[in-house]
Amino acid sequence: AVTSVAFSPDGKVLASGARDGTIKLWDVATGRKLRTLEGYTNGVASVAFSPNGRILASAGLLGGMVKLWNVATGRELRTLDEVANLVAFSPNGKFLATWSRDCIKLWDVATGRKLCTLKGHEGTIEVGAFSPDGRILASGARDCTIKLWDVATGRELRTLKGHDWFVIAVAFSSDGKLLASGSWDGTVKLWDVATGKELRTLQGYIRGVASVAFSPDGSFLASRCWDGTIRVWEVATRRKLRTLKEWFWGAFLGFFVDLYSKAVAFSPDGKFIASGHSAYDEVILWDVTNGKETYCLSGHKEVITSVAFSSDGRTLASGSLDRAIKLWDVSTGKELHTLEGHTDGVTSVAFSPNGRILASGSSDRTIKLWDVSTGTELRTLEEHMDEVTSVAFSPDGTLLASGSLDGTTLIWEIRKILKAPIATFVFSPTEPLSNQEIKFDASNSYYVEGEIVSYRWDFNGDEVFDAEGKVVSHVFSVPGNYVVKLVVLNESGNKGEVTKRISVKSQPPVARFNFGTVRPVIGQEVTFDASNSYDPDGEVVSYRWDFDGDEDFDAEGQVVQHRFKWPKGYPVKLVVMDEYGQRSEAVKRIHVRFSPGQLIAIGSFGGIVLVFVSFFVYLLSRYVKLQKLKGEITDLLRKIASSPSPGRRSELPSELTELLDEFLRRIRSKHEGEQK
Repeated sequence: AVTSVAFSPDGKVLASGARDGTIKLWDVATGRKLRTLEGYTNGVASVAFSPNGRILASAGLLGGMVKLWNVATGRELRTLDEVANLVAFSPNGKFLATWSRDCIKLWDVATGRKLCTLKGHEGTIEVGAFSPDGRILASGARDCTIKLWDVATGRELRTLKGHDWFVIAVAFSSDGKLLASGSWDGTVKLWDVATGKELRTLQGYIRGVASVAFSPDGSFLASRCWDGTIRVWEVATRRKLRTLKEWFWGAFLGFFVDLYSKAVAFSPDGKFIASGHSAYDEVILWDVTNGKETYCLSGHKEVITSVAFSSDGRTLASGSLDRAIKLWDVSTGKELHTLEGHTDGVTSVAFSPNGRILASGSSDRTIKLWDVSTGTELRTLEEHMDEVTSVAFSPDGTLLASGSLDGTTLIWEIRKILKAPIATFVFSPTEPLSNQEIKFDASNSYYVEGEIVSYRWDFNGDEVFDAEGKVVSHVFSVPGNYVVKLVVLNESGNKGEVTKRISVKSQPPVARFNFGTVRPVIGQEVTFDASNSYDPDGEVVSYRWDFDGDEDFDAEGQVVQHRFKWPKGYPVKLVVMDEYGQRSEAVKRIHVRFSPGQLIAIGSFGGIVLVFVSFFVYLLSRYVKLQKLKGEITDLLRKIASSPSPGRRSELPSELTELLDEFLRRIRSKHEGEQK
């Protein structure tokens, strides 16, 4: 049976420990087993990845030691002389905390040396968490208490009491001043880390609280319950804002993946909450007023790690472990841009106050700045030595702060990074045709510290400027692909430029034709002339004709002749094509008739045919009548032969009675003649 699971920080690898004493590493994307780590005889109790994902720590069951493994090779790095149930790394990855039933021990990961032992709980320790600065360790246990420890000295700072059942979840706020704890008693408690005082108790859970997480500014707290719900609380007032419901499997996986504190964001107007689904590659947009799901935004390939709204609330950015950032239209749920360039998972995204720039931090140790309107990458900042965990702009947008697992926080001056103005433009129509006027608009170009004083355009890629101005128009007379460049200058002469490739399509040709005879007769040669067809930006290279409407072409050429065999209306179609493959067609209906001579000939012939037909009908009718009479006589003779009684004659038709009398008369005459 599997006893413990843990995802790597980038979400690509899953580690599972089992009672058979093995640890298996799995590729999350494919489900393929990467390797098996063996070293325990009585089973594995707990597994945990280091923040950089390179080291895996494991604890064994029934006396099994704590081991450190190289994730890439599967090789055992070190065995710590310690029996423990749980293991966890500090935020900087330098320390490892191991939990046994009644104590916690801190270890130096590099040397394997035990630093100190934290002992004081009277029940089994269930959970632990480091403060953001790594100086304090919080532990929750079955004795219903939380203890705070000084990591440097191992000294117990204080004990937090108030829960009525096991404490199974703890989390620090981003500034480290507050601690949230969740318990099987169905409550979440907020604590002042400095004093240990209980500040708030959040109630309303039917089942135990599985995990807790603060919003980045500490104003809100999200808590996940085992009943599959996420509750969002306002920290200052203890007021529950909304209950968001996921299905149970998502909540179950979320317990192991951990609730991404950065993957929850409120829109500036407070009407929407955006959250990354706890187990899937989807962004869910919730309506705060009714708690209903407004949109489910699909497009990422891995777990969502961070979401952020622009200052006007119109655009939502989402970062994912798939290395991509996506920009979404909040009103429609439509994907606007996909920003690609990071070589590892995206950990944090943030908009500048004016909404024009998006900053993203990544596990690849870089920060990237993006132009929101176009989705183009502006700059890459490379100073951190480890994963960038968070990025944030100052309220005036002049500074950018970035935090990293290397233990440093860097402050960047945007005006120095972006000395040059930012050039960007749009054009309409977006699918232009040759000889069509195209409008180019550079109104979204900007300079952080001043104004743009010059806009110059190159439409032909020849480095010669063809127009000047913020908004200009241009016509391309020949279809093709063009590189359009915009160069902008600020007051200091600093230059910013951007190029876009524009595909100008050919205008379709115009199909026209005439035919010489308005009402041709059968067999008459009709001339069809397509000389009036033309192409606005080239020449017509193909003329094909269909004379009977069967979609099969009967002739090719600009001028053709055709004879029609039957009198009726024909839909004649001309299809023309230019050198760019553009097609056009024209259809006209032509009525074919008989000539007067053809009508006279047809009339004479018809009279003869009518005489023969009439005579044939007469003969046929006489034959039918005779056949009928023959049948009646035969039936009559049979009746006479069987019953010649004169009394039966009254039953016969008068015509047959007369015929019978005549027949009998002739027989009698013949009989008398024979006697004579």
